[in-house]
Amino acid sequence: MGGIGGLFFRASDPKALREWYRKHLGISTDYASPWVQQSGPTLCMPFARNTDYLPADKQWMIDFRVAALDPLLAALRDAGIEIITTPE
Repeated sequence: MGGIGGLFFRASDPKALREWYRKHLGISTDYASPWVQQSGPTLCMPFARNTDYLPADKQWMIDFRVAALDPLLAALRDAGIEIITTPE
């Protein structure tokens, strides 16, 4: 089953924005209690503008959840798309 595992972005005041999402949208930004949907948990997480979690030249990152990662990576590589993986 596929889905979105996380939406990560830079914010001037991530703490205040996380509280706004919780209060007004009911979306948890806590790793311990993420927003849960049928396909699994999704994090909506603002980070400080100077975070090292995102590449320095990027403002957003979306984590997609896929049912079969290895075949997807092989298909992307076959299409000439660069794949960058990390141990975590």
